[in-house]
Amino acid sequence: MSDLLGGIGRGVALVAVGHPFDTIKVRIQTHSSTNKFGFFEVTRQIVKNEGIHRFYKGSGPPLFSSAVFSAYYLWLYGAVKRFVLDDHPTHVSPTMGQMALVGIYCGCGSTILNSPVELIKCKLQVSNAEYRNMWNCMRHLYVTHGIRSFSQGFWCTLLRNSFGDGFYYGGYELSKFRLCKYLGQYWGILIAGGIGGIAYWTSIYPLDVVKSILQTQPWEQSKRTYTGILDCANKIISKHGWRGLWKGYTVCLIRSFPTNA
Repeated sequence: MSDLLGGIGRGVALVAVGHPFDTIKVRIQTHSSTNKFGFFEVTRQIVKNEGIHRFYKGSGPPLFSSAVFSAYYLWLYGAVKRFVLDDHPTHVSPTMGQMALVGIYCGCGSTILNSPVELIKCKLQVSNAEYRNMWNCMRHLYVTHGIRSFSQGFWCTLLRNSFGDGFYYGGYELSKFRLCKYLGQYWGILIAGGIGGIAYWTSIYPLDVVKSILQTQPWEQSKRTYTGILDCANKIISKHGWRGLWKGYTVCLIRSFPTNA
């Protein structure tokens, strides 16, 4: 029960603080124009054309799943950590490499629940009137394309989560070890969490751009612009250059520190 209540509280806080930035990030990532389309321009357009409430479009899936996902992730993290550190002395802190391995395993395991949530969230964030809410979006996908449609972008999400969680826990453990010596336990852990968040997004951001684009394109093969991860990345680079894989990165960094601290 405490895990569920903690998951609900954490989910509400993360959505309240971070979701507007996430909406802006996804809009920038999926915008096809080669013109400059940054944080302030996206914010201005949303406020002017859609209203402030649109910043929270797509917040339903992460908010609704927060309790279940957080409880599942806490269980998964504990199980994986015990497995990886089985022979590690209990009185010695885990190494950065060990915690990175824990993160990789956790990222793989969490994708089963996280990928469908990300799919619905992204589709709602970029749609205008196509979907009324998350239930309408889920029903439309299931009725029109079947249960397989919820796997759209799964492999890219798997790569993002596994590598990202590996860098997060590795960066967090290293930062915590260094910072707690000088700043004390409270501030050391707080800042280490923010640094871990920055490490997460910096390590996998191009994958996140590709994931957002793959998940927001139509499910039908005949209507798709991109056939897979490599095809999407190559076409982005051809059209926008390498910078195209980093669209929205600044917004993501602004969001990542407070939501992970």
